[in-house]
Amino acid sequence: MKKSAITLFWLLSVTWGLPATLAGAIFSLICLGRGLKPRSFHGNVYFEHVRPRGSNNLGPFFFLGNNATPFTKYHEAGHGLQNILLGPLFFLVVGIPSEIWYQHFTRKHARALVSGAWSEEARRAAYDAMPIERWASLWGEKMYASKE
Repeated sequence: MKKSAITLFWLLSVTWGLPATLAGAIFSLICLGRGLKPRSFHGNVYFEHVRPRGSNNLGPFFFLGNNATPFTKYHEAGHGLQNILLGPLFFLVVGIPSEIWYQHFTRKHARALVSGAWSEEARRAAYDAMPIERWASLWGEKMYASKE
């Protein structure tokens, strides 16, 4: 990703998208305190192995669970793009519904998730049945996959 695009992404993240960015910065400090190393993905900062299952995004920061797939980075970075579009509405429109969907999804499909019965593509398709999640996946893949 071009330096000017990364600069614009961060400028929007620390202004219009400040609520999620601030929460992400605080959670990043906690991760650093736990000895986790920050990594970079197209201008986003992320940490790996933050929790056993599931990943989440807080603005330009994302936090991968132990079960993250290679595509998860694109998906979580897509949520970062949603943050710069929605700004203060991000938690209401994306954050809360996304967490509720994740909890519902993991309860509903617990056996399939644990057994490994699903391929990565099948799991992703089922998860992206929720429009907000599909939006994050599509936008993250479109914006970042072509840049590698």
